[in-house]
This record gives sequence, structure tokens and C-alpha cells, in this order.
Amino acid sequence: MILETLLAPLLGKLGGNLIDRIFPDKNAAAAAKIELLRLEQDGVIKQMVAEAEIAVAQIQVNTEEAKSESLFKSGWRPSVGWVCVIGLIYSVVGVSFFNVILQAVGLPILPPTDVQTLITLLFGMLGLGYYRTKEKMKG
Repeated sequence: MILETLLAPLLGKLGGNLIDRIFPDKNAAAAAKIELLRLEQDGVIKQMVAEAEIAVAQIQVNTEEAKSESLFKSGWRPSVGWVCVIGLIYSVVGVSFFNVILQAVGLPILPPTDVQTLITLLFGMLGLGYYRTKEKMKG
């Protein structure tokens, strides 16, 4: 709620200033400002601010979990990271390696693996890892 009361008016003013810079034509700028007001009245901006509040709260929870000495609270991120890395190594290198051997001895080869879920999870964790490293560097 704090972000909503602070950010909604700021977003409206900031949006108006950006529109003036982006659209040199006065008519186009006026149309864009009307659209911004419509979005604000429809609650779209409030929804965006509410989602930002949820993200900030989740980041705070993640930060506290990472500080924990308990392996079950702070250790799950590294374990998920290692599972992703091992899964990607197997999918990219392991399957190819095993297929060469299986083909050489005349056995059916392994089907290709779908790594999209692993990549999505790993990229998300790498992003969180970056922010955690940044926090540690700041002290």
C-alpha cells in the first residue's frame, strides 16, 4: 500500500513527462496522455504497483532466507542450481556422448531431452544470484 500511494501519482507525472519527450507532435502527445489517464482510471497502474509491491516483499523474504544458518532454508537455492547444472551437462554433453557409444555397439540411442524448464529455472536463479552477490558486496 505504501508503494501504491507513493508511486501512482509519480508514475502519472513521470508518464506525462516521458510522453512529452517521446512524442514531439502535440496531438500525438495529448492522445498518449489520454491513454495514460484511461489506464490509471481502469486500475492498470494500480495493478502494476501492487505487483511491484509483491515482488519487493518476495525479495525481502528471499534475502532473509539466504541469511539463515539452516541448510533447509539457505541451502535449497544452491541445490536447485546444482541440479540444473547437472541436468544441462547431461542433456548437452551426456546424451551425445552416450548416444555415440550406444550407436557404436548397435543399441537404440537415447531421445533428446527437453531442457527448456531447466534453462528457465537456471536463468531465474542466476538473476537472483546476481542480486545476492550485489548485496554481499555492499555488506
